[in-house]
Amino acid sequence: MTRLTYEQYDAIPAVRWSSLKELAPPNGSPLRYQYRLKHPRPDTASLTLGSAAHVAVFEPDEFPRRYLVYTKSKTKGEGARKDWDAAKEAAAKEGKTILGSDEYDTALAIRDAVRSHPVARKYLERGQAEHTIEWTDRDTNLNCKARLDWLADEYLIDLKTARAIDAHSFASATARLLYHGQLAFYLQGLDAIRRQPRLPVLIAVENAPPYDVAVYRPDAEMMEAGHELVRELLAKCRAAELISERTGMAPTERMLSLPRWAVEDDDYEWEVKESNDGPR
Repeated sequence: MTRLTYEQYDAIPAVRWSSLKELAPPNGSPLRYQYRLKHPRPDTASLTLGSAAHVAVFEPDEFPRRYLVYTKSKTKGEGARKDWDAAKEAAAKEGKTILGSDEYDTALAIRDAVRSHPVARKYLERGQAEHTIEWTDRDTNLNCKARLDWLADEYLIDLKTARAIDAHSFASATARLLYHGQLAFYLQGLDAIRRQPRLPVLIAVENAPPYDVAVYRPDAEMMEAGHELVRELLAKCRAAELISERTGMAPTERMLSLPRWAVEDDDYEWEVKESNDGPR
């Protein structure tokens, strides 16, 4: 287990969760996985904010060293864009990332919300942030890597920002975004390097005011589903890498049916609109 910069971590030639999950159904495929290996996800405003929030929460002393707040330009339109690009380039030369004032304030608000929450605060009293682990999966012989949000002797913490953090909404987001698989992947890595078992914990925080926080312990059923998913995806990954497979999600012809609500709901009103560009 090593403390590396993100650039050093990124350069390690190994399977990571952000790529592995591209094999997951319903939309995942070897084609999508192979594409992601060569085309990392581009930075977006939401990804930049998420990264900033992680630094603010887990490494609050590092936040002002790694992020600068952008003072809005007095110009408008193309001039404002040029001012932003110039400020972004200047920050990059200093090894920093620039944030708009709203994003900067949001990251700090998320930090304050998490660190003032009575349960989350206790979890962050001990432990270390952003540690890299490397291991070889025993079933597939694939080299794997992970960068852990927060690791202590007894537990593994992962921070998630969300629009809704109530149990129903966040459980749905967990299933849709495969958070259970991500936690299982991390735990399998810790087990492979012979670290003592850790309890997985998810800290969920709203990404808009009032920035409410909830702390969740995944139950046994969720984690078993996560471990099964990881085993399935690693097997697919091994096959894809061995033969450089680039099969898409639908390599064969399939039947298509209307969804159940469309054929069984008598109250559903079909709205038929004529195309303006004639028959096709």
